[in-house]
Amino acid sequence: MPHTSKLSCRVVFSPQAWGQVGRMPHGTFVAVQEAVARIEREGRVQRSSAGNTVTRLRLAPGPLDIICEWDETRRTLTVVDIVSVPAEAC
Repeated sequence: MPHTSKLSCRVVFSPQAWGQVGRMPHGTFVAVQEAVARIEREGRVQRSSAGNTVTRLRLAPGPLDIICEWDETRRTLTVVDIVSVPAEAC
C-alpha cells in the first residue's frame, strides 16, 4: 500500500549505495539524485512484507533499481542499494 504523505525528510546513502555511486558516471549519479528527490517529494514508499517501508525504483538509462527504506520515527529516507538490472529483465 503506497505511503501518500509528503516525506519531508533527511536522505542518506548506505555504505553499500555509496560504493555503487563511486563506480557510476557523473550523469548517472545526477539521475539517481533526481530520482531520490522525486521519491522524497512524492512520498512514494511502499510497505514491505516485513512491515518497514521500502521502495524500488527502476531508473533508465542503465537501467538501475534504486532500493530505499523509510524510517518514520527518524523521518529518514535511506538509499540502501543501487543495483544494475540485466537488459533482459527490463
